[in-house]
Amino acid sequence: MRVEDQAGRTWRVRRRWLPWRRRIREVPDVGPDVSLGDDPISIIIGLFLLILAIPALIVLTVLLAELVLLVVLLPVVVLLRLAAGWLGFGWTIEVWARPRDRRWFGWELDREEHVKGWARSRDRIRALADELRAGRP
Repeated sequence: MRVEDQAGRTWRVRRRWLPWRRRIREVPDVGPDVSLGDDPISIIIGLFLLILAIPALIVLTVLLAELVLLVVLLPVVVLLRLAAGWLGFGWTIEVWARPRDRRWFGWELDREEHVKGWARSRDRIRALADELRAGRP
């Protein structure tokens, strides 16, 4: 649920479905398209740029591995969460805030709360949203 407080800041209050929270939130911007020449200096520059690109490739590999893990585990976790909800197990409620100077990325975790039961978590999400709208973060 997205809400906006009286100061104009955007908040997001939601349940966490998976037992963990994603650690990597943003992908760095890609630099400009650079063409390399045929001389030895260009080869040295190209090797230097390749060495700089290796960390980006590692981060991309980690992001893709996490995405595959999420896709594989999501159906199982959703079924377990629904079954656990009937048994009264808890949900983690997350409150995210976005700074005013960022439009797309940059959600920051403000706080987490543990609530037992689906209905109680729904009521707590609504209560938190009402508090944020009223300006009581």
